[in-house]
Amino acid sequence: MSGRFAFFRALHPVCLLLPACLMFSLLPDSDSALGILFGRFGHFHNQWSHSLFFWVPPSLALAGAVYLFTRDSRQALAWGTLCLLSCVFHVLMDFACHGRGVMLFWPFTSHRFIAPVLLFYGVRWSDGFWSWRHFPTLLNELIFALVILPPTLYLTRPPFSRTATDPVSPDCVSTSHP
Repeated sequence: MSGRFAFFRALHPVCLLLPACLMFSLLPDSDSALGILFGRFGHFHNQWSHSLFFWVPPSLALAGAVYLFTRDSRQALAWGTLCLLSCVFHVLMDFACHGRGVMLFWPFTSHRFIAPVLLFYGVRWSDGFWSWRHFPTLLNELIFALVILPPTLYLTRPPFSRTATDPVSPDCVSTSHP
């Protein structure tokens, strides 16, 4: 295995995909950095980054970058899909959380939507950053990230191919000559 990314291709997919899945599922909360930076957390958090449409261009860009480096369309599709699904699951989980709702269809509307059935506690920032009450939310996000791991592993499996050293079935060997 040669090339710039042979090390990554040699790793079992789970070694890369599980941390990537966790990282991608937290991307919608990247707007928190602006809130912390400007001291207006509520103004920035849970805005544009919690839209179903916002993560399509970055996911396509990631897929394009993976394709440029690996020239493998299956890997590009898998990584782009992993990123998009991780972000969308995060947005949908926040949609089903207690709170002020999410702007699901931004940039088409800035209306906030709340699920009719609230399934998750969510993160209560008033409890502090390291509150034990955030554990159920972290566990839920981990479970949702793991839900999309099997399809991604399926998409990233190497294609089946025979090599000269593979054993050949006796059914495939013909002993008769024409």
